[in-house]
Amino acid sequence: MTTFPEQGSASIEIAAAPEAVWNLVAEITCMAEWSPECVRAEWESGATGPEAGATFHGFNKIGTFEWDAHGVVSDSEVGRVFEFLVPRESE
Repeated sequence: MTTFPEQGSASIEIAAAPEAVWNLVAEITCMAEWSPECVRAEWESGATGPEAGATFHGFNKIGTFEWDAHGVVSDSEVGRVFEFLVPRESE
Protein backbone atom coordinates (compact mmCIF):
# COMPACT_ATOMS: atom_id res chain seq x y z
CA MET A 1 0.00 0.00 0.00
CA THR A 2 1.31 3.43 -0.94
CA THR A 3 1.23 6.09 1.76
CA PHE A 4 1.50 9.81 1.24
CA PRO A 5 2.58 12.50 3.70
CA GLU A 6 -0.07 14.24 5.79
CA GLN A 7 1.17 17.59 4.55
CA GLY A 8 3.81 18.99 2.32
CA SER A 9 5.17 22.25 1.06
CA ALA A 10 7.81 23.48 -1.31
CA SER A 11 9.41 26.76 -2.24
CA ILE A 12 11.66 28.03 -4.98
CA GLU A 13 13.09 31.41 -5.92
CA ILE A 14 12.10 32.64 -9.37
CA ALA A 15 13.57 35.70 -11.08
CA ALA A 16 10.25 37.21 -12.18
CA ALA A 17 7.68 39.68 -10.93
CA PRO A 18 5.52 38.18 -8.15
CA GLU A 19 2.30 39.03 -10.02
CA ALA A 20 3.46 37.17 -13.14
CA VAL A 21 4.34 34.05 -11.17
CA TRP A 22 1.17 34.26 -9.08
CA ASN A 23 -1.00 34.45 -12.21
CA LEU A 24 0.55 31.20 -13.45
CA VAL A 25 0.52 29.26 -10.18
CA ALA A 26 -2.92 30.36 -8.97
CA GLU A 27 -4.72 29.29 -12.16
CA ILE A 28 -5.36 25.68 -11.21
CA THR A 29 -6.72 24.81 -14.66
CA CYS A 30 -3.09 25.15 -15.82
CA MET A 31 -1.68 23.03 -12.96
CA ALA A 32 -0.97 20.08 -15.27
CA GLU A 33 1.56 22.23 -17.15
CA TRP A 34 3.69 22.54 -13.99
CA SER A 35 2.99 19.47 -11.88
CA PRO A 36 4.60 16.08 -12.49
CA GLU A 37 1.50 14.31 -11.12
CA CYS A 38 -1.50 16.51 -12.01
CA VAL A 39 -3.21 15.45 -15.23
CA ARG A 40 -5.83 18.22 -15.10
CA ALA A 41 -7.73 20.39 -12.65
CA GLU A 42 -11.00 22.28 -12.89
CA TRP A 43 -12.89 24.75 -10.77
CA GLU A 44 -16.04 23.41 -9.07
CA SER A 45 -19.33 24.70 -7.68
CA GLY A 46 -19.40 27.85 -9.79
CA ALA A 47 -15.87 28.95 -8.86
CA THR A 48 -14.08 30.66 -11.73
CA GLY A 49 -10.80 31.72 -10.19
CA PRO A 50 -8.40 31.66 -7.28
CA GLU A 51 -10.20 33.30 -4.38
CA ALA A 52 -10.48 32.11 -0.79
CA GLY A 53 -13.23 29.51 -0.51
CA ALA A 54 -13.14 28.49 -4.19
CA THR A 55 -13.16 24.73 -4.72
CA PHE A 56 -11.59 22.62 -7.43
CA HIS A 57 -11.18 19.02 -8.54
CA GLY A 58 -7.75 17.69 -9.44
CA PHE A 59 -7.04 14.53 -11.42
CA ASN A 60 -3.63 13.01 -10.69
CA LYS A 61 -1.42 10.15 -11.83
CA ILE A 62 1.98 8.73 -10.94
CA GLY A 63 2.90 5.71 -13.03
CA THR A 64 -0.16 3.47 -13.03
CA PHE A 65 -1.55 4.92 -9.76
CA GLU A 66 -4.37 7.43 -10.34
CA TRP A 67 -6.40 9.47 -7.85
CA ASP A 68 -8.72 12.45 -7.59
CA ALA A 69 -8.33 15.29 -5.12
CA HIS A 70 -10.88 17.91 -4.17
CA GLY A 71 -9.29 21.11 -2.94
CA VAL A 72 -10.31 24.43 -1.47
CA VAL A 73 -8.41 27.69 -1.76
CA SER A 74 -7.59 28.71 1.81
CA ASP A 75 -5.72 31.95 1.12
CA SER A 76 -5.31 34.06 -1.97
CA GLU A 77 -3.79 37.50 -2.43
CA VAL A 78 -2.66 38.52 -5.90
CA GLY A 79 1.11 38.63 -6.19
CA ARG A 80 1.62 37.49 -2.61
CA VAL A 81 0.07 34.16 -1.64
CA PHE A 82 -1.86 31.29 -3.15
CA GLU A 83 -2.61 28.43 -0.78
CA PHE A 84 -4.95 25.50 -1.06
CA LEU A 85 -5.86 22.54 1.11
CA VAL A 86 -6.90 19.06 0.08
CA PRO A 87 -8.96 17.72 2.97
CA ARG A 88 -8.46 14.09 3.87
CA GLU A 89 -11.26 11.90 2.54
CA SER A 90 -13.61 10.39 5.12
CA GLU A 91 -12.49 6.95 6.15
